[in-house]
Amino acid sequence: MKRKLLYLTAVLLFSVGSINAQTTTWNFSDNTVSGTVTVPSPAFPTAGVLTSASGSTAGTSPNTINVGGLNLYGHTAVGASAFAAISGNSQTFSDGYVGANRASTGGSSAAATGTFLPTIRYFSFNVSGPCTVKAWIKHTTAIPTNGTVPTTRTLYVSDGAALYGSGSVTNDVTANLSNVVTVNVTNSGLVYIYGDSSFAVYKIEVSGATLSTNNFQADSKVTIFGADGKINVANVTAAAKVSVYSITGALVKSTATSEDVSLSVKSGVYIVKAQSEEGTKTVKVLVK
Repeated sequence: MKRKLLYLTAVLLFSVGSINAQTTTWNFSDNTVSGTVTVPSPAFPTAGVLTSASGSTAGTSPNTINVGGLNLYGHTAVGASAFAAISGNSQTFSDGYVGANRASTGGSSAAATGTFLPTIRYFSFNVSGPCTVKAWIKHTTAIPTNGTVPTTRTLYVSDGAALYGSGSVTNDVTANLSNVVTVNVTNSGLVYIYGDSSFAVYKIEVSGATLSTNNFQADSKVTIFGADGKINVANVTAAAKVSVYSITGALVKSTATSEDVSLSVKSGVYIVKAQSEEGTKTVKVLVK
């Protein structure tokens, strides 16, 4: 009897673990979203996320879309390349996956040197806790045959303040043209995927955590700004955790609050992350 109960308990625990382990896949190759989120196919616009229309003011907020919980952020400059435009390009990856189409990022994500917060051309999504992120990527330039020096391009995964991990592709030999980048995310909140140059993404997979289909960066009404030697966090309407990081990613200050708060800091540039049940917002702040 005891042995039977132990067996049933083990089965139950295994079942619960299996239910909690969730996976969502954004597949640009076949233009679908699968797993915990249902999105009609085709899921993504083949033209990608377009920049400001011709004649618009450069520097305005980039066009963005949310597809099954994945936020796609474009460029701010008029006439810049579209972000995540899908085109045909077959590739067999080291794990056996074969992709027929790819989404091209179109260029660098323009994260400032020493920081982990992209400003243009990036993906983001919100997770409930630790998870594993995988991205099937490829270099967008063929192997040089005319003496041109090969280049290495790197994909990064961060929370906007600290780096979770990265992976690279190099167009020197065929084996290095593609890579299945696997990164472990250790916290809940907003996760960014971005690069230091243009590369192609065939699919992105998140497993092990609940995914929100909301754009938390936009939904969060918290305002963060620097003034008079302080970092000010305003419009706080729910219990929130505010973390302040240096430009190198070191934690400077952290506090829990249910109301607006001001934190005294030295002059400099900081990455500030505010998390609450309403969402997560991460911004770069200059304090004079």
